[in-house]
Amino acid sequence: MTQVTAEVLLVSELFSTGRFAVPWHQRYYDWTTEQVGELLIDLKEALDEDRSSYFLGSIMLVPDNAHWQINDGQQRLITLSLLIASLCRRFAARRRTDAAREQLALRLLFDRPDTAVTDLADTARDTPRIRPPRQDRSRFTQIIRGHDIGTNGKMTSAWNEIDIFVTALNQPTARKFFEFLTNNVEIGVLYVPRTEDANAVFEALNGRGKQLDAVDLIRNHLYSYFTDPSDAERRSTVHENLEAVILSNRTPRRTQDYFRCYFQCRFGYLQKNRFYRETRQKIRRRRGRANTGDYVYALVNDLADRRFVELFRTITATNPSPEFLSSFMRASSTTQNKRNLPVLLGELRGYKVAHPLVFALLRKFVEANGERRRVIARAAHRCIGDLASFVVRVSFCEAKFEPSKFETAFANCANRITGASSASALDISPDLGECDERRVMDDTRFASQLAEVELKDPKRAKRLLFGVNAIQDREARALDFDGCSVEHILPQSDSYWPGWQGFADVDTDIGNWVNRVGNLTLLGDSDNFARRQFNASFDAKRNVFADSPFLITRKLAPIEQWTPDRIVARSKQLAGAAARVWSFSQPPRRA
Repeated sequence: MTQVTAEVLLVSELFSTGRFAVPWHQRYYDWTTEQVGELLIDLKEALDEDRSSYFLGSIMLVPDNAHWQINDGQQRLITLSLLIASLCRRFAARRRTDAAREQLALRLLFDRPDTAVTDLADTARDTPRIRPPRQDRSRFTQIIRGHDIGTNGKMTSAWNEIDIFVTALNQPTARKFFEFLTNNVEIGVLYVPRTEDANAVFEALNGRGKQLDAVDLIRNHLYSYFTDPSDAERRSTVHENLEAVILSNRTPRRTQDYFRCYFQCRFGYLQKNRFYRETRQKIRRRRGRANTGDYVYALVNDLADRRFVELFRTITATNPSPEFLSSFMRASSTTQNKRNLPVLLGELRGYKVAHPLVFALLRKFVEANGERRRVIARAAHRCIGDLASFVVRVSFCEAKFEPSKFETAFANCANRITGASSASALDISPDLGECDERRVMDDTRFASQLAEVELKDPKRAKRLLFGVNAIQDREARALDFDGCSVEHILPQSDSYWPGWQGFADVDTDIGNWVNRVGNLTLLGDSDNFARRQFNASFDAKRNVFADSPFLITRKLAPIEQWTPDRIVARSKQLAGAAARVWSFSQPPRRA
């Protein structure tokens, strides 16, 4: 005989079944304003789309004397109660026209007979249907009885989010929303008898199987457009294409990165933590239009196009396709350019925020033919060079590179380029100028900032030094970026500082000079250990510097003494050289 049973109920039916309590061992109310906001948006979308139902998921109830224990689902039930309470206040303020709605809301919030007729102001003796954990109980009860509450706590934040949402609704929409909430929102209810181990059931519901990520959810949404039996063939093609994309990207993270990159090029900026919801919303805007299924089918075919999947791999992989790189460099006439596509991709590879823009630009090249292919290649190379210069300059001047400062502008620019029809439209200078808070696109300002920077990140420091060395040394292209390391001329360890005579009379903290740009240079990986007492004095280092394969390091050998003034002068010299290396194709322009 089956012990655990289940059914699907409307919200109004569920709350009419009695009283509910959250067991003592459950966590307190913990939904963030983002989670609350997502639920509100989902419900409003379902209402606007005139859906017959909205499924809220499943909860687990265990009978316990006069009430049901909520072993799974308290966050949703409490949030629904707060939403009903906010609408109840709305109806109470307009009792003449909304008295019946107020009464229904009160019956959902409080355990009272259907025949009871009281208003929100007269609920002091009514028993709430839900009893939250002890810490949240008083706040919850105050809210549903129409009283003001304090300013702290997750529940207070959730209530404020809900109240803002409901206040923004006009009265007819508020009525429709309430009716949809009570008559169309469904919840799956799993009833577990007290004789069963409720925790074991909970673990089976929540602890098994693969956690769905954004890609899984997007795939399911795309499949939803091909449920008609007549769509069997296209549904099979969509499935095969999506599976091919996942197989090609090999890992879930890379697959998600590709999906987000692709859809941002199609739709513009999509928040990472709302990627699925915002992508779904963009696609749904086609709902109701003619040939929506055709649109989604073409979208999936484009997403799965082998050329674009391979292009993304080339942009992000440490071993990009040599055939693609050669083809692009020939078409753009940049084979002999020291900052050709392989170099630019290397500079941008660690910055995911730039990937949609690079993808959009190179996709234009992939799609072009004949003479147009060469024109697009030259324009794309110019834009990617400007993008790399901007990102690298910012990374040198900022203590920490913050992608959030640029991701909206970069993604929206990628979307614009995806829809562009001419090579002249591939101009990103205004978009970069709009992001340029530190004015790094101005050579003088950039060099001035860089000369004062303490560059503590060894990866960025090596990028700076390697790039500067490359423009000074004709043979630098043969040197290996990965086969060198950043050397601090004045050593990092204070145990060596007494031997550095040039800093004997320095009044400020000597450590302030260690990470200045002018105190950094490059050595081969083994050069640090080529001489005994290498860090003991500047004289001990000069012989090693003289044999270095890097010109910027060999230039240090003739210097007799290393001093703060030398660091200042070299910082300015390196900063000026960096401005020439990471230059722009045209003077910066603001959008």
